[in-house]
Amino acid sequence: MIDDDESLVGVMAIKLRHLGYRVDTAVQGSQGFAMATKQPYDVVILDVAMPGLNGYEVCKNLRDQGVLTPILMLSGQTDKVNIIKSLELGADDYLTKPFSHNELVARLKALVRRDRKTFSARVVKNQGLELDTNSNVVSYNGRSVVLTGKEAMLLKRLMFGAFEPVNRERLLKDVWGIDDLHTSNRLDVYVRRLRFKLEAIGAADLIHTQRGKGYYFGLPEKAVKA
Repeated sequence: MIDDDESLVGVMAIKLRHLGYRVDTAVQGSQGFAMATKQPYDVVILDVAMPGLNGYEVCKNLRDQGVLTPILMLSGQTDKVNIIKSLELGADDYLTKPFSHNELVARLKALVRRDRKTFSARVVKNQGLELDTNSNVVSYNGRSVVLTGKEAMLLKRLMFGAFEPVNRERLLKDVWGIDDLHTSNRLDVYVRRLRFKLEAIGAADLIHTQRGKGYYFGLPEKAVKA
């Protein structure tokens, strides 16, 4: 847990330890970043507003270093701009302050549960694209890029449903485990991020939007239109 509010960190650490979690804490962004790059944590709880290295910078730097640990961002800001910015930088979830202890625990359990899901096959291949579901590395024509956990889950879901459009509700349920659509903007954010990374390895033309039906993987002419 990385937050400059020492009293909050202290109280939450005690409560989480009481539930059986092992909790390491940091009250500076730079300290938390160093810890998160050295230890294989199950989840990083990261506050946005901190002096020095803020939460956005820590999140971006962790993803740039290839750290794929699920990140739960904390912030007093409730506007969509800040939420979208967090997701675009690689965060997996966003919780606004003040929050209840029960809500935080529920979010943690969901992140750990989804991150530990095992894929039915280690390597998924389709249209020349290869996704290693253990390392979250995607390769195409000899070039590779590392995805975050959620990016890999989204790509895997689309690859398994190749050519068939997968609607937004199904993707939100399968990748994030949510049934409501009030956070559906995260899907658009992740699709943009995934397309950007695929473009970097020369596979920009494999994820498409079909109006009214959702997203599909594959060459446009092979999509099911009915």
